[in-house]
Amino acid sequence: MSLGPAPEIRRQKRARESRRCWRGTDAPPDEKQAATVFRWLKPDEQAVAGAWAVSGAASWEEAAQSAGLPDAFGDRVRRKLKRLGERYEQRRASAAVSGLWLPGQAGPNPAGPQ
Repeated sequence: MSLGPAPEIRRQKRARESRRCWRGTDAPPDEKQAATVFRWLKPDEQAVAGAWAVSGAASWEEAAQSAGLPDAFGDRVRRKLKRLGERYEQRRASAAVSGLWLPGQAGPNPAGPQ
């Protein structure tokens, strides 16, 4: 009976998958998008996300360790960032249809929806 890939292989796979940041593409978010989502995180979560982005950590668990937090916290931050990224994209798509302003954009459209 096989239990699947070894834990290290699973961690590497999750790290590769999570680097495809937004909606399954390889394109990284622009700075405004990333900053908006980053502000939605709590300080400890920001520390882990920052450690993962800056240090080039091989896994979210490693990023949590470098931020002085438990390994499981890293995976929690990964899942939360995924949820928040999807929420941001949904709001952005909705705003594009309605013409409403979103945080991270240059400013509200004074003409309103077109």
